[in-house]
Amino acid sequence: MKTQQTELTNPGDGASGSSAGRGASGATPPLPRTITALRDQIRRMQNAARVDDPTLISSGVDAIDRMLPDGGYLPGTLVEFVSDGDGDAARWMSLHLAGRVLASRGGSILLVDAEQELYAPALAALGIPLEQTVIVHGNRREDLYWAIDQALRCDAVAAVWGQVPTTDSRWLRRFQLSAESSGTLGIFLRPAAVLPCPTWSEIQWHPREELPGTELSRGDWQFRLRLVRARSGAGTEIGLFIDAESGQLATLAPPQTRRVPVAPPPGDK
Repeated sequence: MKTQQTELTNPGDGASGSSAGRGASGATPPLPRTITALRDQIRRMQNAARVDDPTLISSGVDAIDRMLPDGGYLPGTLVEFVSDGDGDAARWMSLHLAGRVLASRGGSILLVDAEQELYAPALAALGIPLEQTVIVHGNRREDLYWAIDQALRCDAVAAVWGQVPTTDSRWLRRFQLSAESSGTLGIFLRPAAVLPCPTWSEIQWHPREELPGTELSRGDWQFRLRLVRARSGAGTEIGLFIDAESGQLATLAPPQTRRVPVAPPPGDK
């Protein structure tokens, strides 16, 4: 059996120690440039098994798309929404994304409802066609994770949504590999306790409610959306609201954004 080996090369070093790749002065490229090049090589190796699908999935809000490293969500990746447990902003955002994926790619979606809290009329109000939706219930967490994993392997499933409180990296890595093999998007709702933990997700969001000092119509729902982890290693926090009448998601005017520190995913360590 043939084994393919990939060598990480420093762009500033020649194969035999010559001056190839060096500037006229013979100096090696600056260290940040070398680190960036090595990170790019590692990223290409990690993505070698991913289904080649150039179609980005828009969030439906330009300001959110601009925060994402690729300008949208990449099929075959995992996206997390972290909940503080004091509201439903994370749940709403994650299900809203599931509806966006279905509208963009067609097929069907699988909702693994461990807590049995999903309400069909509310899903329909988010634009999720119920005839294209499969809801899974179960008593054992391991059975639900098995259902998530199997659905992520199926290219006929546009997205898999689930409540995933585990910090077991073996399950999370398994989910990532399954999504990469099919092009299915994994959308996970997770508790705030996972924030300090490593993740195999491409994107990790942290919606936080209560945005004081902003005048909105009565019934409008406002919150901040923070990009906690992303491949680029940088992110922003933006103010959003959900219009009470239309149910549409929009940025606050003027947009309230600021830079926040972002931890890199495990592959960038």
